[in-house]
Amino acid sequence: MPDADFLKAPFPAPVAAPADMTGPARFFNRELSWLGFNWRVLEEAQNPRVPLLERLRFLSISATNLDEFYTVRVAGLRELARAGNVTPSPDGLTPARQLTLIDAEARRLIAAQQGNWEGLKAELARERIVILTRQEVEDGDRAFLEDVFLNRVFPILSPLAIDPAHPFPFIPNEGFALALALERSGERRSLRALLPVPSQIDRFVALPTAGGTGSCRWRSCCSCISTGCSRGIGSRGPARSGCCGTATSRSRTRPRTSCASSRRR
Repeated sequence: MPDADFLKAPFPAPVAAPADMTGPARFFNRELSWLGFNWRVLEEAQNPRVPLLERLRFLSISATNLDEFYTVRVAGLRELARAGNVTPSPDGLTPARQLTLIDAEARRLIAAQQGNWEGLKAELARERIVILTRQEVEDGDRAFLEDVFLNRVFPILSPLAIDPAHPFPFIPNEGFALALALERSGERRSLRALLPVPSQIDRFVALPTAGGTGSCRWRSCCSCISTGCSRGIGSRGPARSGCCGTATSRSRTRPRTSCASSRRR
């Protein structure tokens, strides 16, 4: 972000007004303007003059804002579009057209959030704050993570089967769930299930400090659950499981990516 003295800087160059000052072109679309605001929140996460952990907080705020935007604003537009409402807003855009423009802009915003997160992870690592991947977990940490899973996480997990005989399992709004592929040993039949991640579980597990290095090491709780399921930890019967990915629930769908074992939000 360029340096700027807003008290002493000159006024920006004038911008030509629309030819028709009485038509809808004179208005900014409310929803696209809101996305523009969230871009400005994300810019604070990209500003090197802001303390590192505050930049991480701004990134989190921009993601939370986008969730709320889809839960409330986009949900309303989708209901209007499904009802066949073609009445334009004051800026001249119909609900369906607004949804198309929102989708394109939100995808750009999400890609920028992910890129910013990758950059922040590298800066955090230089400050000895690390979120470990499965490959980076040391042998001495595996027993600790297994104990966390067995004693703090596993007792409150409740898998939900996915099959044609039952409605699709309910996931609470903005909740997280792991998608599992299950197979009982000795049988060829497979079963798919969702494993909701309880909200009372911390999203990250703090690992013991490594040998006086002073580093802060963290492991995603979803990754711990995925590892436990894949290894059959805590299994009550002769079954194997594999984690297919993660999903989140919102009132309406927004474009997003899912990754094997764990996910951002």
